[in-house]
Amino acid sequence: ARIAVGLLPPPTAAERALELDPGHADTHANLGRMYQLDARQSAQVDGDFEKAAEFRQKGLEHAKQAVQLAPEDISIREDYVRALWDEGEWEEIINQLEIAYRYTPDTLYLRDWKIAPLIWLRRVDEAEAYLEELKQEFPHVDWEHRDSAFTVHRARGRLRQALASIYPGMHTNPISW
Repeated sequence: ARIAVGLLPPPTAAERALELDPGHADTHANLGRMYQLDARQSAQVDGDFEKAAEFRQKGLEHAKQAVQLAPEDISIREDYVRALWDEGEWEEIINQLEIAYRYTPDTLYLRDWKIAPLIWLRRVDEAEAYLEELKQEFPHVDWEHRDSAFTVHRARGRLRQALASIYPGMHTNPISW
């Protein structure tokens, strides 16, 4: 059940706000997030997968609208990527991440998110090459202990290295195996 804010449930209040100003990116983004949360609740708590799919679609539509209205807002683009992730739209996720990188070229934020969709698309060689590019671009990062390294090692079948990336020291202590 939704918690009411004031007199209207959150999606209703946000939908009313969009009636007043349909070009407000933050309102679309917030409404998209609310629908995504409702989708998870419908599926996990209520077991209503049809309702969850409907909410996910509404959330995706609002997230996409928000990105169109505010293309340089990285947090809004991140929300759109998360909505796409729930739908398994791997190619579009990669596209959206590459757009985000243009707005934040010198930061690691969202950069290694690209690896998982590449793996899902069975483009393991490309994912591994991209990880190597990131290692060169951001040498100060401990890449061997990030999820992206785990993902690539696991996709390659290098389970010992994958586990060592999550549990540092595991590869140096054979007793722990």
